[in-house]
Amino acid sequence: MIGCDYADEKIIMIFEDFSIREIRIDTLEEISNFNVFFNNQMNYSGEIVVDFSLDRELNAIAISSANTVYVFDYQDNYKMLTRIDVENI
Repeated sequence: MIGCDYADEKIIMIFEDFSIREIRIDTLEEISNFNVFFNNQMNYSGEIVVDFSLDRELNAIAISSANTVYVFDYQDNYKMLTRIDVENI
């Protein structure tokens, strides 16, 4: 596990293979467990997550690998909002 944060009464855990697990804070029940690439009908590129950041005001979560930052809307089924290639920056 890379880390976790909370939003909308759930704990959001991020793993190195871009999988996400959500747990309800009040009952500790698992809400979901999925890979954001598969969720967005994208092929998993083999990248490994190195960090993430959650913005509650924008309802967005940024998940980064060594070369790319992916931004998802965590209130809209983790729909990808944008992808930023950073390997040459």
